Amino acid sequence: MKPKKAPSSADAWDIPACEALIRDLWALRESMLRNEVRLASWLRQADATHTASATNLAHYLALRRHDLRSLQEQLARMGLSSLGRAETHVLANLDKVLGIMERLYETNPDWCEPSALLVKLAREGKIKEFTGISDPYEEPTRAELVVDTQDVDVDHCAHQVILKLESMGLIKA
Repeated sequence: MKPKKAPSSADAWDIPACEALIRDLWALRESMLRNEVRLASWLRQADATHTASATNLAHYLALRRHDLRSLQEQLARMGLSSLGRAETHVLANLDKVLGIMERLYETNPDWCEPSALLVKLAREGKIKEFTGISDPYEEPTRAELVVDTQDVDVDHCAHQVILKLESMGLIKA
């Protein structure tokens, strides 16, 4: 029995794969915005100084409702963010990935060396906040709340966050 060949970055950039991935990313984005609308009454209860954080939480909760493993694998094969550390600016991170994908895809849909170009553009300063080049991931030194999103369902995680926000007086119980 022959071992299965690992997919290459060239396989990841074929036209149908790019088109499907872009559609999936747009669907994920729409899911985030629908969740923001669904939680609008809750978001209005947040203190004005925390509205952006509360909105980001709504986007994050929508993100975590999806099984992202396949999407993350495809993005990683392309040398793009896997959205794995998107917590602080969920929608903005997704928009960056979508923007890069669409820009590269429209420019040259059959191009098969994405990571080399992205790294080059980041080093030239043409892509801002590129993780690993101009924007390293920094783990918080004193997190006020740590939520186990790996082994706990999303509703329980959301409940933990809401309880913390209530205890801090940022939202009404």
